[in-house]
Amino acid sequence: MQGWEGQYTNVQGRDADIVALRLQIASLQGELKQAKAQHAAPVPVQIDEPTLIRTIVDLEHKAHQETISPIRSRILDLAKRILTFSAERERLLPALVAPPPGQDPSKTLEFLNQQSTRRGKVIRETEGQFNTAFSADLAVLLDQLSSMGVDARNIQWECQQTSGESILMQRCATGLAALSNRVPLGK
Repeated sequence: MQGWEGQYTNVQGRDADIVALRLQIASLQGELKQAKAQHAAPVPVQIDEPTLIRTIVDLEHKAHQETISPIRSRILDLAKRILTFSAERERLLPALVAPPPGQDPSKTLEFLNQQSTRRGKVIRETEGQFNTAFSADLAVLLDQLSSMGVDARNIQWECQQTSGESILMQRCATGLAALSNRVPLGK
């Protein structure tokens, strides 16, 4: 059994260990501060999201191009083009904003009508451009699918009803993509 002198010596030894550990911690903290100071200003990385997304889609398309049929590849390409067109046209739509508070009610109605007229014009232009850009390709692909025994009437109706509205063009594109899964193997 140790007496008080042995216990006192053990405590003094532990105190020396604690002091040594504190010095090591202080030294490491200094090194950490120095490392942080060297790397304090991270270089911002700029990512162009549309380009990145397009690159990813193109790489996936290349990877699967050899494993999918040509008609299925054309359907997916058309769906991607429609989605891209829809997104581009959506950006051109004037935003709907609330009329200024306290405005005369007759002026509020006029304000809302002007917004509606501007949006309607862009939507009508979009419908015309959609029909010009995609109607022929849609007709050819849907005829080919029909000749293969794939019922494409629903998606044909869906794509004819787009009327320049972004959500309807997106439904057309997603319907086409889903339809591509029904293409018989080897076609």
